[in-house]
Amino acid sequence: MPREAEPKSQRKTLGFDAPVVPVHVQSLLVGLLAEQGVPVSAVLQGSGLTPAQLQNPDCLISLQQTRTLVENALRLSANPALGLDFGRRLHMSQLGVLGFALLTAENLAAALDTLVRFQGLLGPAWSNTWSVDRDRAVVVTRRTIALGATDVFTAETWCVALARGIAELTGAPLADAELLLDYPPPPHAARYAQVLGLPVRFAASVRCLRFARALLDAPLPGASTVSHRQALSLCEAELSRRDLREDLPSRVKRALRAAATPPTLPQLASALCMSERTLERRLHDYQTGFRQLADEVRRDAAVALVGGSTQPIELIAQQLGYQDLSNFSKAFRRWTGDTPGRYRRAPQPGPVKRSPA
Repeated sequence: MPREAEPKSQRKTLGFDAPVVPVHVQSLLVGLLAEQGVPVSAVLQGSGLTPAQLQNPDCLISLQQTRTLVENALRLSANPALGLDFGRRLHMSQLGVLGFALLTAENLAAALDTLVRFQGLLGPAWSNTWSVDRDRAVVVTRRTIALGATDVFTAETWCVALARGIAELTGAPLADAELLLDYPPPPHAARYAQVLGLPVRFAASVRCLRFARALLDAPLPGASTVSHRQALSLCEAELSRRDLREDLPSRVKRALRAAATPPTLPQLASALCMSERTLERRLHDYQTGFRQLADEVRRDAAVALVGGSTQPIELIAQQLGYQDLSNFSKAFRRWTGDTPGRYRRAPQPGPVKRSPA
């Protein structure tokens, strides 16, 4: 199958050939194929993995090995909707210490905070954020590494696991929910709604799951303060062991949000203890840049302030670094499709970033 080429710097910086993905999740995929009569050796072909390694809870594999396994599975199963079926097999208990932390959280908001904080335990190919958009919660997933022909499979697996996982955590089906996906509808698009039980919209500008905001504060059936603290400590220790801390785009956006006034690129680079050129190069490895991240932070702040406060629009524009209200209005319309005034009077859907704890 064709693959998207990764820059050499991306492979080095993001560990494309380094052991960063827990093998136990991929072992479930191998098991699914085995149930269909596909030999384990065929799924492992070309990956450099052995059946014994699949049973080792401490084993980590590379993104390259992960992609080889998925490409083999897609070819051998001849099932274009394999990602949807695989997502249905994943449960919180199969996510190791992270799953334990999610299950014992006080409520869904705390569980989502935990997911964002420790998402590196699932691998570095995706990043997740969550936000509140008036009466809806929004979980946004962004790709940080090109996955080539396996991108749709991974997206299908994650969106199904996320939707079903939230229902598993809360003990209730998702209410007022919809899934937005940033790629064209595949030939098996009808299967999405059947598997997920909620509306799915393709070719959207962002990949996200929206659901009723009320679910965020409902106590989880498995909530346990002591157990959750223990689980968080285990997650922290595991992150340290793998050296998979907060990725660079997340650090940049956190620094942008924390700044009293929008910093320039040289100022931000200095704050992150690197040269301007190094910062630009490393952000390019993540398929993003300073201007794009700054624009995302401004967008999230603008939507939150316009839609969630009564401050004058002119004051909001000044707070976000716009000296000209006209320029702010143009930017806001580019972000939301509406002017600030109309958005405030008749709110339009649009995720508002929730600052990490």
